[in-house]
Amino acid sequence: MSFLRERNSLMKKLTKSIMLHILLSCNIFLHAQTPKPINMFSTGSNHSDKPTEAVRISTLSEQDLTSNEGFWDYLGGQVPELNGMARALAMDDSALYVGGYFTNAGGISGADYIARWNGKGWEPLGSGLNSYVTAMAVNENGLYVGGYFTRTGNNLNVSHIARWNGTAWESLGEGLNSQVNVIVLKDGIVYAGGSFTDAGGNPDADYIAKWTGEAWEPLGSGLNNEVEAIYINGDKIYAGGAFVDAGGDASADFAAVWDGAGWNSVGPGLNSVVYAITTDSTGQVIYVGGNFIQVNGNNNIKRIARWNGSEWEALGEGLNNTVRVLRLRPEGLYVGGDFADAGGHANLDGLAIWNGASWDSLGAPLPGVYALLFNKSQIYAAGAFVDVGDNHNADKVVKWNGSQWEALEKGLNGPVYSIAVGETGIYVGGLFRDAGGNPQADYIARWNEGHWENLGPGLNNLVRTIAMTKDGIYAGGSFYDAGGNPDADYIAMWNGSRWEALGKGVWGTVYDIVPVDGNIYVAGGFTDAGENADADYIARWDGENWHAVGAGLNNKAYAVAVNGDTVFAAGEFINAGGNYDADKVARWYGAAWNAMARGFNNPAWTFAFKDKNILFAGGAFTRAGSNGQANYIAKWNGKDWEDIGVEINNIVYAIAFKGPELFVGGKFVNAANNEDGDRIIRWDGAEWLSMGPGCDNTVQAMAVDGEDIYVGGEFTHIGEHPSAYFARYRLKTTQIAREPANKPVRILLRQNYPNPFNSYTTIEYILEKPDYITLSLYNTRGQKIVDLVKSHKGAGKYKTGFDAGTLSSGVYYLKLKSGLDISVVKLVVIK
Repeated sequence: MSFLRERNSLMKKLTKSIMLHILLSCNIFLHAQTPKPINMFSTGSNHSDKPTEAVRISTLSEQDLTSNEGFWDYLGGQVPELNGMARALAMDDSALYVGGYFTNAGGISGADYIARWNGKGWEPLGSGLNSYVTAMAVNENGLYVGGYFTRTGNNLNVSHIARWNGTAWESLGEGLNSQVNVIVLKDGIVYAGGSFTDAGGNPDADYIAKWTGEAWEPLGSGLNNEVEAIYINGDKIYAGGAFVDAGGDASADFAAVWDGAGWNSVGPGLNSVVYAITTDSTGQVIYVGGNFIQVNGNNNIKRIARWNGSEWEALGEGLNNTVRVLRLRPEGLYVGGDFADAGGHANLDGLAIWNGASWDSLGAPLPGVYALLFNKSQIYAAGAFVDVGDNHNADKVVKWNGSQWEALEKGLNGPVYSIAVGETGIYVGGLFRDAGGNPQADYIARWNEGHWENLGPGLNNLVRTIAMTKDGIYAGGSFYDAGGNPDADYIAMWNGSRWEALGKGVWGTVYDIVPVDGNIYVAGGFTDAGENADADYIARWDGENWHAVGAGLNNKAYAVAVNGDTVFAAGEFINAGGNYDADKVARWYGAAWNAMARGFNNPAWTFAFKDKNILFAGGAFTRAGSNGQANYIAKWNGKDWEDIGVEINNIVYAIAFKGPELFVGGKFVNAANNEDGDRIIRWDGAEWLSMGPGCDNTVQAMAVDGEDIYVGGEFTHIGEHPSAYFARYRLKTTQIAREPANKPVRILLRQNYPNPFNSYTTIEYILEKPDYITLSLYNTRGQKIVDLVKSHKGAGKYKTGFDAGTLSSGVYYLKLKSGLDISVVKLVVIK
């Protein structure tokens, strides 16, 4: 009892502000586009415990604590499309269906273990399922799915096999009592194979059974071990798996055929598991793949073989690892699996084609292929592979386009330098020429509920800045033609149907656009705006004409901001309207340009206001005004520039606020000596906190919409996953659990014991469903100390030990993360 009292006392002292830090949370508000230099050739830098028992979690603590935790969504820049292995494919006239070990498809919610690709984006099937999908087949009655799952996401009991009727999940009778590995449809009958020994209450349906539409029936007396593969040719059903002596036939080991009356052997049998089986059109030639080797003394038979009617034959020199899938086509036998060598060819990873005489490749290697689907001229492959052909989008599911493998969701093919968010959508601009496979999305595109849309014919060169008003979308950059409008030089407006020029445009690159009260302020590298020769580097558009802002500047302006009657500008200039003290930053009061203290020693690239009137600047400077400590970011106090006690070590390109919190993106790494503070980080007014593990290349733009922050840049990885140039950081409320009570949750991290402890403690946690998890230790500054667990786990209860080793006395926190779920407990080390 004293332990419980001590633990409860510690938890009551756990304040919300500390939890915000430890959970690496984010609350974000403002600033969309910022000017910045562009690297035209930029590239990215950069054993589980066994469950002791299965536990279903349905409750949380009565003393729940609520905390905000952020997580990354990968949207149209997502890479990979799935966050776990793909194991099964099926296709109808409307969509491609994918099943596997994933719980996220394209950033959509509800895509647990199964999702549908509609040609433009991912869609969930209802609320998904509660565990792995390993088999799928489709016909006019719907999509049939098998696997490890027992319930749908809305708690319908489906017990390892279910049918999606187009709008909802349906059970097939009482289902099966264990996992399904394969489903085949024939004449309205559903055939299933797996590890089950009971189908719909029929105890004779061991490992293989058929669903007639009304009841489950066995095939004879079933088999004596797991079925991995089924193939039907005419009235014969071929099965492969881990069974031996099928139907009492002593030769029917690992492969057998059902003729409608009984089980028969396929040749003299094999010596290990068969995972794939198929035949030619006559049924006389049978191909099998799996783990077997040296069948009937033939040393060349390695994991794949052909039965010619009288004996087993080798296919060349065979393969060096497991075969998982076989598909016979006119051009040859397609073979997928875990192998890295086919017939002595070391570059045939995961997929190879037997042409009748030798092994051929098909494009780039695909290490780990578990499903193949052919639809007319299209070929789809699914598995565990990533970055196929160095394409960061090509993960888990790919499509053969006739010359190479390509991702389904293609994302953006170049960096993002500007983002704007409003009622009509999310707009991005940059150096890309393709967004989601849309060839007209040149340099600017709109993200719309799971897919990319073009804005007319697009633009003809780089977009550096985007701003939104009720009239339309303003874009600025290096282009000199917008949607075929030759007058739209360097700046243009999209009115919803076409691109319009702003007068005769400006005569040089536009870096920043700020709309205010019907006026459009523009900063850039131009020396004329329209026909106004005095509009040097900064100008104002009133809807009809261009106006100079005073006598202008003497060099490029990269950023502009407006507060009431005051206009702020920053850039390369050292003279603003004749004021030679205005070094790289200045303000216009309506009558004259004024210096802002001693200016900057290097350009600023971005402005943002806190509380609408406190100006922050970020850039390449290491001195602001008289402050030599203001490295890369500074605050204007009305008289001079102040540093904010920051340890940022490189250029800042983007700043955003939500309330008092500041969010910063740029080129820096290890900000504030935080190993996760790479290119993006958050300041809460007292210390710098990471937003996950950061990203692998420069952050160039940020925009905020409610609780979401959109991030663009030159990165290809952000958070813990790949993502091409664009991502969203979302805030969520998580429940931090200690003991069971009354709220649903998928994970539970129990309090370690003993606690406090001196050197060694035991940690227990429970997972409701399989997922990739991390169990990490943090200090009170939110800095990660070590990952205790970082691997895929099945559903169940786990126990692990932790040795405090060289840790000093103090308070620490354990965070268990599974998908979007978080659980945290407090540890106390006393030495």
